[in-house]
Amino acid sequence: MNLKNTNILVVDDERDAALFIAKALKRRGASVETAFSGTEALGKLEQNQPDICFIDMRMPDMDGLELLKRLKGRYPSTEVVVFTAYASIDTAVEAMRRGAFDYISKPVEPDELFSCLEKIQTIQKLNRENRLLSQQLNEQRGYMKIVGEHPSIREAKQITRTVAPTNSTVLILGESGTGKELAAYALHYQSLRKDRPFVKVSCGVLSDELLGSELFGHEKGAFTGAIQRHRGRFELADGGTLFLDEIGDASPAIQKKLLRVIDKQEFERVGGTQTIRCDVRLIFVTNKDLEEEVRKGTFREDLYFRLKVVPIKLPPLREKSSDIPLLVNHFIEKYSRETNKKVTGISDEALDLLCSYSWPGNVRELENTIERAIVMIKGQIIDIPDLPDDIVLDLNLQVVNQQFSLVKAKENFEKRYIENALRKDRGNVSKVAQRIGLARKNLYQKLVKYGIELEQYKKQEI
Repeated sequence: MNLKNTNILVVDDERDAALFIAKALKRRGASVETAFSGTEALGKLEQNQPDICFIDMRMPDMDGLELLKRLKGRYPSTEVVVFTAYASIDTAVEAMRRGAFDYISKPVEPDELFSCLEKIQTIQKLNRENRLLSQQLNEQRGYMKIVGEHPSIREAKQITRTVAPTNSTVLILGESGTGKELAAYALHYQSLRKDRPFVKVSCGVLSDELLGSELFGHEKGAFTGAIQRHRGRFELADGGTLFLDEIGDASPAIQKKLLRVIDKQEFERVGGTQTIRCDVRLIFVTNKDLEEEVRKGTFREDLYFRLKVVPIKLPPLREKSSDIPLLVNHFIEKYSRETNKKVTGISDEALDLLCSYSWPGNVRELENTIERAIVMIKGQIIDIPDLPDDIVLDLNLQVVNQQFSLVKAKENFEKRYIENALRKDRGNVSKVAQRIGLARKNLYQKLVKYGIELEQYKKQEI
């Protein structure tokens, strides 16, 4: 067996026994440290977390059970095997009840030692695979969960559900941070291609030569540095979905090649003559106004018409502020779980502040804000002091620097005030009218005036 890259700590007050075991482990490639008392072992643990720890049950300063308890409390992922010269069933059961993987009777036989290590490696491999699978499944479920009840988001989700099972080309539009990649994942994982590759490439960060090679591949010697054949993203995505980000930044040469692939589902590698056919569902994403780019002559009109077979428009967060509470709760749940913190919610004052902010970075900025708050928070409720200073300062400056007329400023305040009341009472008009001191008829008039839709507040959970 190969123990390369495995860190092991051997703890035994019998120096010769500890060194004998360490030597046997090092011959198999392990990185091994020894400690000759429980106290010394705790010091070693402060410096380096081992993957596996062997502990003698009987030591003068601290018995193995106590060291096991402390080690597993601090490093639960470290596997522990105990040595005992008193192989009673009671001792073994107690050690394993406290988290030991197994026990070995002394004097230790190398064959028994390595047999135990093989079992540990098998279990650790299975655990890693399970964690990876669980992570992938969680990511897929998360990608399919587009959070929001604003009419524009409900429309985007409905289009996604409708078009996902087809092979139609989709163009996702929206500002940076609005969740375009999330929508692309949702399209793929709700499609008939969900078990096939989902391949991503950005058209905005590579030169023409590199992007052409990345998309279509290249033959050996096609250009300087092309020392071997390279398969492009179209080949890698065959049977699945190819997600092209920042398509608005693609050069005219790349646009021309993409037009051919869309029309004929075929291409040649850079420097090659063999025509390669591909079966790929294409999803294009951009934060640019492609119609304007067509008018300026920087984007091909014929390609634009082929891209916009099914357009999906994702609005900026400032235009769907009623979804902010839903998103905040979603991110609190997500990052509380990821950071293992018991953050249970957000104060009304902090939520009102977040709902009033303009969010130039859209949903991504809001997500980063909540993640930062949860990482730094000491309590269980996010409050205004837990939010970034620049957001709080920006809102204060907005109040001071608004160039609105007094009438417009009052209207803006009144709209936010009504929206906050609707949020708190989940769209219950009677309760809201009572809360803010308006007759129901007058409240309905305000809703019409400000274009506020009740349904989005009735469905959200706060």
